[in-house]
Amino acid sequence: MDVVLEVQAPWSEWLLDGRKSIETRRYEFPQHLLGQRVWILETPQGFTQQSALPNQVSVPSAYGKIVGFVIFDQSKQYTTQQEWKDDEEKHLVKEASGYSWNEKELFFGWKVKGTQKMNSSPIEKISRIYRSFFLPVLTVPLIDISQPYEAHVLEAVEKQCQTLGFLRVTWKDFPIDIVQKGHQVTKEFFDMSEEIKQKASKSSIKKTNESFCSTGYRRNTSSYNSGGRESWSCVRPDYDPFQHRDEYYTCPAGQKHFAVAPDPQVPWPNAPEEFKANITEYYATVENLGKILLGIFGRILKLDNPDHLVEISKHHTSSLNLTNLRINDNSTLSKVILPSHGDITSVTILSHDISSGASGTTCLEVANPFYDATIPYSLPWIALAENDVDTPFFLVNLGQIMERWSGGRLKANLHRIVKPIHPSVLQRRQALVYFQITNYDTVLEPLQTTTGKQYKPEIMSEYTTTRLGIFNDSRMTAEEAYAVYNKDIIDPEEYKKLSTF
Repeated sequence: MDVVLEVQAPWSEWLLDGRKSIETRRYEFPQHLLGQRVWILETPQGFTQQSALPNQVSVPSAYGKIVGFVIFDQSKQYTTQQEWKDDEEKHLVKEASGYSWNEKELFFGWKVKGTQKMNSSPIEKISRIYRSFFLPVLTVPLIDISQPYEAHVLEAVEKQCQTLGFLRVTWKDFPIDIVQKGHQVTKEFFDMSEEIKQKASKSSIKKTNESFCSTGYRRNTSSYNSGGRESWSCVRPDYDPFQHRDEYYTCPAGQKHFAVAPDPQVPWPNAPEEFKANITEYYATVENLGKILLGIFGRILKLDNPDHLVEISKHHTSSLNLTNLRINDNSTLSKVILPSHGDITSVTILSHDISSGASGTTCLEVANPFYDATIPYSLPWIALAENDVDTPFFLVNLGQIMERWSGGRLKANLHRIVKPIHPSVLQRRQALVYFQITNYDTVLEPLQTTTGKQYKPEIMSEYTTTRLGIFNDSRMTAEEAYAVYNKDIIDPEEYKKLSTF
């Protein structure tokens, strides 16, 4: 995790040339960042305890420039004025300075272990994350798909998906109310007691047959969720076992994905009252967006039948995962909460709660498509810049199936959820995540052969089972399982070099 620290001149220079061996702040240095590089953003000298930087800024610019990095190895609190004075030759803060000791505030000293001056850096844009800390970020374009098959739309989507594989989409008459209602009932559900939430899980259903049932609620102590993460998921909430009699749904293969009456397809919670209606409506909205996106990619791939991807996904088994992440004790978390992975989808459609008290896309990092291991200090991981306009949107990322269809030309990028710099950064991280896949009997194979990459044809249902089943293999470490899970988009050994467990 690369972070940037704002330091005013001339203290930035003094830090890097060794004259200043302790950096003082009114808050503790994040413990999980000790021993790793912290980029120094030098800004012009300004007013005491006031940053002149906007929350998002390009560098270098008139606001400042990256001048090197520092490694801190210790953070201590000053409890007396004498302790502060004893270190004056190390922190260089004079008594008359507005940054000097006073009894009304907390003071911390960050001990410098090593420094490196630099004339340039791989960082081009940063976004404030906590006080004087910033994250390097990549800009993700917002694409209007009101006319989805227009040449300029196809060109914009294709360009973005040949590198990062993440984009934002919007359109005229964007369903703001449906999205807001989906987030509201999700928040209300996760705010309920553990006992009530557990009743909306597969384990609470008294099954009468061996057919499918959606997972429903999983608490944060399950093998799937960790680090304060909880979830509720469903597959095809629009499916009614009492209404469908088609063999596709009721045959033995179909029963692995669809319920047979009287068993339910989804373990719906009894409360909030509007949960089922609002989540079903939200699912229908992103399902329709999924069809539009598949139509877009069918045209980008120049298929003989541009709607081929839509047709092989007409009776899909796509899931919707509602996730909630709250951190009560930052000290117990590993540096990576959700390990790096590429989704086993054609496309994934996300909406992050950005209402008051929510944390948006905080802690999301993606594999930097411009990373070059031969270049010193190149950034392997990078965050996504916030949308700089108020236009509502969905965040979309390509899955491994789309990369396979394109023969490797379009990218399913690795991404992960990392530990926040400070617990206050992540008050409540809520996301509604739609995983678009195909009909369960679709054969997945390249529809283009442009990169020379080879893929073994696999049936959709088996494709999912083989990649998820390895996580239940006790002979494999988590890192080994994820390396196999992601083998279609990155060599397992290369994955191990890039990942952090």
